Amino acid sequence: MPLFDIERIKRAVSLDEKVYAEIAKDKEGLNQAVVVVLLAATISQILSIVLSGGFGILFLIPALVFILAVWVIGTGIMHILAKLLGGKAQFMDYLKATGFGYAPSALGIIPIIGSLIGGLWSFACYVIATKTVHQLSTGKAIIVVLVPVAILIALIVFVVIAMLATFGMGGAFAGMPFDTGY
Repeated sequence: MPLFDIERIKRAVSLDEKVYAEIAKDKEGLNQAVVVVLLAATISQILSIVLSGGFGILFLIPALVFILAVWVIGTGIMHILAKLLGGKAQFMDYLKATGFGYAPSALGIIPIIGSLIGGLWSFACYVIATKTVHQLSTGKAIIVVLVPVAILIALIVFVVIAMLATFGMGGAFAGMPFDTGY
């Protein structure tokens, strides 16, 4: 199997359940999945690099490392949830399948709506990968994929509220006399 298989990627983004089962069983599937994740992430970062006047290239390698880590950790969380709901797959098989599910993220190169469309499409790919590889119902697969997304959104909301509260407290103390001891 080649390291880059465009036909397999097309089938994965077309939500072909059979390809996710093939990927999970393929011994070269992990290498291919890593290539898909890195390629999709690089393509989605091109707009950022261009808009930053080229300085974004400095952050490309750290961004790719971060994305690989998020992919592995996110898949681990989904794998645990799938197992709790009766999933049958091994982690590495599931990791291969979710790597191909990351392909639509390349749409992040499209300004404004690309990341949203790519994210929703990847969500659908993850559901199909989960359903197929873990042999779960569609409903359980949706729950497996939705729970980490909901946790991430809640975390972001919490951080934003905490930041707003922190900045608000700074404003509350503005103009107050402080004894510096000098």
